[in-house]
Amino acid sequence: MPDRIVAGTYLAAAAITRGSIRLTNVNCDHMRPILSKLHEMGAKIKEEENAVSITVDRRLESSKTLTTEPHPGFPTDMQSQFMSLLAVSKGDCELNEMIFESRNLHVEELQKMGANIESAGNKFMIKGVDTLQGARVFARDLRGGAALIIAGLAANGGTIVEDCGHVRRGYEDIARDLNALGANIRYFD
Repeated sequence: MPDRIVAGTYLAAAAITRGSIRLTNVNCDHMRPILSKLHEMGAKIKEEENAVSITVDRRLESSKTLTTEPHPGFPTDMQSQFMSLLAVSKGDCELNEMIFESRNLHVEELQKMGANIESAGNKFMIKGVDTLQGARVFARDLRGGAALIIAGLAANGGTIVEDCGHVRRGYEDIARDLNALGANIRYFD
């Protein structure tokens, strides 16, 4: 079965960099909440039988609210990546993490990059900034690490994401895949 979270991460990477990609071997029905949120924010989404394309040619509009929910709702495993995207979108978003109590380890790291995020427990207010700045940040978990990598793609200057072991175990080869799309990522062992 195709991994909707890996596909969603790559769609978020394309969106944050204002790019265009086509993913094959995906089940769009499994990705409905992710695709709907991207469409709501202004991304051009084209669904095919086993593929999806995204094109983003301008800064996206922030979603007013994003709430994680059990399947078939918006997946908690995409919350971190969308937080990176929302950090550079126009406007404000209230993000509510309703599944995991401590899925916030990436917030402080995004703030180091210039993200304007206020948190109160599992509720976050994200005020979009024009751009993020490269920084040395720490991947404290799998999805937060992926969020920092895609934030680094959109940041001015270089970003070093320390302690990427979680990400390297959770994605087949995120650096290879993103480099194939034009990124410049390398591992330091």
